[in-house]
Formats: sequence, structure tokens, C-alpha cells
Amino acid sequence: MAKPQRLVSAALIVVVALAGLLAAGRWLQPRLDHETPAPPPTRPPPTSPTPTSPTVPTATRPAASPGITKTTETAQVDAVTGTPSSVWVAAGGLVMRIHPRTGRKLVVPGIETAEPPVVELAAGAGAVWAATTAGRQLLRIDPRTARVAASLPVPAQAVAVDRSGVWAVCCQAGARRGQLTRIHPATGRVVEVIALPGHPYAVGVGPSGVWVRDAGGLVWRLDPASNRVVATIRLPSTGEPGGEIAVTDDGVWISDPAAATVWRIDPRRNQMADDRWEADGRDLAVAADGVVWATSDTRLLGLGGPDVLGPRRNLWELNTDRITAVAAAHDGGLWLGTAHGLFHVDRSVLRER
Repeated sequence: MAKPQRLVSAALIVVVALAGLLAAGRWLQPRLDHETPAPPPTRPPPTSPTPTSPTVPTATRPAASPGITKTTETAQVDAVTGTPSSVWVAAGGLVMRIHPRTGRKLVVPGIETAEPPVVELAAGAGAVWAATTAGRQLLRIDPRTARVAASLPVPAQAVAVDRSGVWAVCCQAGARRGQLTRIHPATGRVVEVIALPGHPYAVGVGPSGVWVRDAGGLVWRLDPASNRVVATIRLPSTGEPGGEIAVTDDGVWISDPAAATVWRIDPRRNQMADDRWEADGRDLAVAADGVVWATSDTRLLGLGGPDVLGPRRNLWELNTDRITAVAAAHDGGLWLGTAHGLFHVDRSVLRER
């Protein structure tokens, strides 16, 4: 019996020793954890931010004005005019009638791009009148049907209309002798052909009569009652083709893109007025309030008062570098043509300072 007792006693000793070792391990572990350094992190520590250059604000275009609206996309607009319910555009050799609110376009049939392009439009006397670069003919367009009602065998490179009739001028040097043709608006019959000594390319009509400019810097005043030249005025510039004439109650306004100037003639004295304005645009438009609007690059200049009217800024909203055509709108605003289409400018924008 002695041998089994010794085996039991040895087993008990082993169990007690193991329990003691386990208790000692539990006591030592917190201390070991506290003294042992933490292992290095697997993700590298954050580095100091690299110095960067200060942010430089970039130039941005001003926000689009709510008073400037793109009416429709077209080729470059060469001419624009308005009737009470439509706006008419010459672009890409074609003439289009455009709805002023929807921008819906209707191409006038019969005016092909193979023909000399239409570059002048005028509305009045119940029709829209179109002249071409070659001055071969004058087109009378019916505004209701948007069709050519008549193709008149009248040489015309520029045209103006009022109650006294339709006035067309032609031609440039080397083509034929200059002439001013007066046409009856209803019948299309030629009333008078007036020979001019130079080569006219611009015509305007208003309360003071008919005014014609030639390529040599001369301006002729004609009396509609007698169809005769009653005055000749020389512009200060040498004179190059490319401008237009607008006639108001108190002045005759002549754009001169070559000189980047708009001149004014005093019709009471038949002399050049002292005032002149810097503007390199070709077109002129007379608004309902009598203000004459000229263009320079993408700026609008309202002339006729002691101060230049209109927004004193470039119209970035047009997304172009130049206004190619301008006409008065029947709502008191303006129609502007560019290389990318037709825009409408509200009266509120024209009143900006």
C-alpha cells in the first residue's frame, strides 16, 4: 500500500506547483505590459504638410444679366431689322424670319447661298427690303408669308425706308456710276433715279430728308420733294466704305469704322457738329425714345445726350468679341447680331450706368 500513496502525494505536489506558476503569471503580466514598449505602428506617422503657394483667384466673367437673352443660333449675322411681330436676320447668305420669344426660324425661300449674300435689311412701308453685296437687285419680302413678293431690277447695296418711299443706293467704285433710286413702296415702280458724282454706299432717311455718304468722305443731303441735292458736307476723315447713316430730329449720325468714330451733322446748319464719339462698329440703331445706339467691340453706346448712355462694360454674355449688327426692338430694347446668333437686350440693361 505504500507505493500507491507515494504516487498520490507526488501528483498532488505537481498540481499545487502548476497552480502556483499560473497565479504568478497572472500577477506578473500587467507589470510586464506596462514596462514593455509598444511595437512600432504599421502605418507611418503623419508628416508635416508641405508648404504650398497661396491660392490665386482666377478671372471669371461676370454673371449673365437677366436682361440679355440669346434668341437663336445662326451663322454670323450680317444684318437685322424688326417688324411688330418678328425679327428678320441676314446670316450665311439667307434671310430668316425669327419669332422674338420662341426663336423659331423660317427661312425665306428663293434666296440661295449661291447668289450674292444679303447684307442690308430695312423694314417699312409694309415690307422687308433686302439688298446684296453685288447690288444686283432689291428684294421685297412679304412679312406675313416670309416670301419674296418682288425682285426689283434696281441696283441696291444699301436701302432706307420711310413714308416718302424706298431709297436705294449703288454702287462702289469700278462698278457703275453712283445713283440713288427712289421706289414707290406699294407698286415697286421706280419714281426717280438721281445721279451722284461719287460712289455712294450708305443711305439714311428722316425728318430732315435723305442723306447719302460716298466712299470719298462726302455726304449729300437730298430734298424728297424735289429729288435734288441741296447740300454737300465733307467728313473730317478720308472716308472708307463700311459705315451707316441714322437720321433723327436733331442730327444725322454717321458711323465710320475706319476712323473708329461716329460723326454727327447738324441738319439746321448743314455742318459737322462739334461732338463725336469713339466707336468702331458699323451699324447704328435709333430706339423709340430717339437715342442712337452704336457699338464698339461688345459695348453699347447710347448717343444723343450730354452723357453716353448704356452699360459701361463689355457684354460677356454675348460670348463673342464683336457685335456685327444692331437694330431697335419694338419693346424698347435692342436686337444684337454676333458671329454665333441673335440676342435681345432689354431696356433695363440699356439703362445701366
